[in-house]
Amino acid sequence: MKVLIVYKKSFLESHAGDPKGISHLDPADRDRLIRADAENRRALGEVTAHLARSGIDFDAVHRGSIAARRRYDLVLSLGGDGTFFAAARYLKDTPILGINSDPANSLGLWTCADRTDFRDPLERALAGSELIPRIGVSLM
Repeated sequence: MKVLIVYKKSFLESHAGDPKGISHLDPADRDRLIRADAENRRALGEVTAHLARSGIDFDAVHRGSIAARRRYDLVLSLGGDGTFFAAARYLKDTPILGINSDPANSLGLWTCADRTDFRDPLERALAGSELIPRIGVSLM
């Protein structure tokens, strides 16, 4: 079994090279972004640690670099709906399990778990029993 984790970069991670950083932001916004970054990192750490402990072979890439990836048996979308849709766009024939990395700050209507309760749905997905078919749309 080979798993791909497609994760969301936090705002802080995405703008790490910005010389102004977040210092110009209102303190409340700055604190929210710092908390969101910590939640995203914690979720990625917990998911990767669980897979490693379980002996599952995996790769992890941020959602901006998933084009032209090799074949996987399962994709874990770790973020919100945007991350889920990015993964679905490029990995059309691979089952996806959505895990919301930060439910307090990220919309996850297409996710079925978060970092606190992903283990059971993941085990069911690995066994092939937790997969939800994707919606297909065609315009006539």
